[in-house]
Amino acid sequence: MTVAFMCPSDFDNYDMVEKELNKIKNITKLTCATTNTYELLKQYSDKYKIELYKEERGKKIFNLRLSIQCADKVLIFKKSILDPDKYSRTQKAIGFAKDLKKDTILITYD
Repeated sequence: MTVAFMCPSDFDNYDMVEKELNKIKNITKLTCATTNTYELLKQYSDKYKIELYKEERGKKIFNLRLSIQCADKVLIFKKSILDPDKYSRTQKAIGFAKDLKKDTILITYD
């Protein structure tokens, strides 16, 4: 099973990520599209020997929609309070997952 992962750029709680990923059975590949998600998933993929894929052009990791489109399941961490005046990458990820009808796990944190 391929899992796409998304979180806000200031999120860095690896323990929380590991806990949630361990709840998902049969992960064979992890995908991401942002720099901080790559850093969090790199630790997990090294520890559990799981393939890690990142959308990359040059030195920037991007293409959130493609990362979600290629996944069987989407894991998204979002802040409990989102700025209503700002459309964040997290909100984009939630929208893409909904549009693509992906099985989504949404974790809210403070």
